[in-house]
Amino acid sequence: MTVIEVFLKSQIKDGEGQTVCDLLNDANLPATAVRIAKLYRVEGTYNDQQLQRLTEELLCDPITELAHRVEATNAQQDLHRIEVWLKPGVSDPEAESTKRAIRFMHLPKPLSLHCGRAYFVSGIFTQENLKNAIVKTLVNPVIHTWQI
Repeated sequence: MTVIEVFLKSQIKDGEGQTVCDLLNDANLPATAVRIAKLYRVEGTYNDQQLQRLTEELLCDPITELAHRVEATNAQQDLHRIEVWLKPGVSDPEAESTKRAIRFMHLPKPLSLHCGRAYFVSGIFTQENLKNAIVKTLVNPVIHTWQI
């Protein structure tokens, strides 16, 4: 399984991230900034070259975005990474259209493909405060799984 993270280049304003930051502040979380990344969890028989082609030609806009495979991350005291995914069985139209596009690229059919979001929240606050704000603003526990 491979997770590919696609995010806006640093010089591009993340308007959605600013909106999420405002929502978190409204939920009494003193977030100073939020950056958002699209996540693609791909399982299949892909070699490195095929994954690179999939990332560069389908998942990432080279003008405004950067992408990389997610590796283990080093936690920083004032930067929190939250992953949000749809639960199994919940309709994921973005994943379905991505699977169709992969077929048109003549790449192997993925065994599974799921789309999610990563939120990088800057600020100093407790894990408990962050969890409470996430449930109030970013996730619906009926359809989402999430982790910090």
